[in-house]
Amino acid sequence: MHKFLVRLLLLLALLLSLVACGGKGNTVEVIRDGVRLELTTDQHIYEPGQLVVITATVENISSSPIRYTVYNGGDPPLAISVDTAPFAGRQCLQEKGFQGRLVVNAITSATLHPQQSIIRRVVWDQRIGTSPDPIPAPSGHYPIQVQFLVGEYSKYHRPQPLTLTLGIEIHGTDKIITAAQAYSAALQVADVRAWYDKHSGRNLVKEEGSSYYLLFDGDWLEISQPLCHEYLEYLPLSDVLMTEYTWEVQFLAQMGPPPHEICVRVDPATGRVLEWTSE
Repeated sequence: MHKFLVRLLLLLALLLSLVACGGKGNTVEVIRDGVRLELTTDQHIYEPGQLVVITATVENISSSPIRYTVYNGGDPPLAISVDTAPFAGRQCLQEKGFQGRLVVNAITSATLHPQQSIIRRVVWDQRIGTSPDPIPAPSGHYPIQVQFLVGEYSKYHRPQPLTLTLGIEIHGTDKIITAAQAYSAALQVADVRAWYDKHSGRNLVKEEGSSYYLLFDGDWLEISQPLCHEYLEYLPLSDVLMTEYTWEVQFLAQMGPPPHEICVRVDPATGRVLEWTSE
């Protein structure tokens, strides 16, 4: 009985250690046509401001040489980035202490020999943007991506991208409104709502007798009945971006009277509209 309890305790300790180790790392892998690509982060969950360490490895596990391509000479073969949407776009990541490199606008190719591997380690300081004042990444999910271009570029052949994506989480106490909430806040401004309605389909077309008209840049233009029905569904285009730690809600309407563009700036912490402008 005593030996059984000892073995049981040892087994439980081993399982707990395996679970603990698995919780620290974060790894995905893919193998295709003799190429093994691996992407790892040192953790899965990070506190705000904590350094994210990402390691990518590509290995030729075949018995034949494999050609690969880099679109800009001087860039590393393993392109690593983080998707910071909706705050910004995809952001390329670099090595710790990176001071820049000489890059030539020229497509280059090289060979990955059998059993040869390339390892690249980069860091993300949880800052979004490359402006002089990048914003700290709010809490949320952030996909990390690595890409390796398999094959040699030629007039008749394009390299095939081998891509891996691995998500990380940033958990903290910071709270900001979402892009959807910023959009709603912008449309709660009476003048912005009035502009939006004026540039929506039901106010852009009219029927007089057997003729149909579209309001374009302040003038009524005669159009066909099918086109009139199509424009009844028209709504202004919209986009929500994070710039200088402020939500910018942008509206664009090609039809209707001027102005054709509206930009509303919303405080991400309070949801309060700071200002709006038109062009």
